[in-house]
Amino acid sequence: MIELDGSYGEGGGALIRVALAFSVFTQQPFRIKDIRKNRPEPGLKSQHVHCIKALQKLSGCRAEGAELGSTELTFHPAPLKPSSITINIGTAGSTTLVLQAILLPCLFSHKPITLTIKGGTDAKWATPIDHFRYVLLQHLQKFAEIKVKLNKRGYYPKGNGEIEISIKPKLALGDEHIDVFLQKLRKHIEPYALTKQEETEKISGISHSSADLEKNHVAERIAQATHQLLAKHFENISIKKEYNDTDSTGCGITLWTATENTFLGADVLGEKALRAEDIGKKAAKKLLDEIQSGAVVDAHTADSLIPFLALAGGSMKTSTITPHIETNIYAVEAFLGKKFSIDRAANTITCSQ
Repeated sequence: MIELDGSYGEGGGALIRVALAFSVFTQQPFRIKDIRKNRPEPGLKSQHVHCIKALQKLSGCRAEGAELGSTELTFHPAPLKPSSITINIGTAGSTTLVLQAILLPCLFSHKPITLTIKGGTDAKWATPIDHFRYVLLQHLQKFAEIKVKLNKRGYYPKGNGEIEISIKPKLALGDEHIDVFLQKLRKHIEPYALTKQEETEKISGISHSSADLEKNHVAERIAQATHQLLAKHFENISIKKEYNDTDSTGCGITLWTATENTFLGADVLGEKALRAEDIGKKAAKKLLDEIQSGAVVDAHTADSLIPFLALAGGSMKTSTITPHIETNIYAVEAFLGKKFSIDRAANTITCSQ
């Protein structure tokens, strides 16, 4: 039984999600105490409980302490039984955070899987769906053929958005020991080589808003402010403007660069006290900071990429080593052993083969 300290590092929910993913992937049970101890409201939240429920649908796993507010969880994994499932978080809880717990094992199932997840697609303190599909996903296609469809956006507080993820695995995990499988996996895929930033040739983006803000031209104003700042540094800029029928009012923007090997993203979600123009300027400044840092992987993508770097091996250079990165490394190494080294001076993370 693997023992985890839920207060380690930033002490948030990422530790639980990564632990769930690797528990199912490696078939090792774990116990975690002091869940989210450093948060204002400690214990499991709704999206964590739904992560467990989703894994129960996909396998015969068992869990003790899987209730709202629980500060201790014991999880017993079971082999994945590929199927198409629907997960309804029931709140504006992030759909992409749920994916952090269930996507990894699904990449190595024996049959294709379709996941339909209802909840928040653009939520505070979480990866927006556009950042997920246009930045992080580009780094994961080496493991499986993954397609993402945004059926409906969901903003806080009602959420009720919907995404659909179709996964066609390239290599299935069988009954072999996890170390044997990793050796086989690394014969089929190239390790990550994300240490040299390529020149930015184009910046793309999506400025989105709920339909009730169209009369105020919110999406256009966000995009225009973004473009004005980025145009001082780059020529090729393309930002799509869209309005969506949603259950709650909201807006935001996601930006990204895309070359053969460099995918950098930045996003800002609208807030009541934040003017549309300020949202655009803030997003542009975040992306410029990432580019000017020399990073190949932006800081938010880097922490989500840690589990996959553990599988493929290799190195990545990010803009800063965040507590989320360190927490995710702690969770992964609990299941796979010591694998990571960090060069803080160069903001580079390396995983041994």
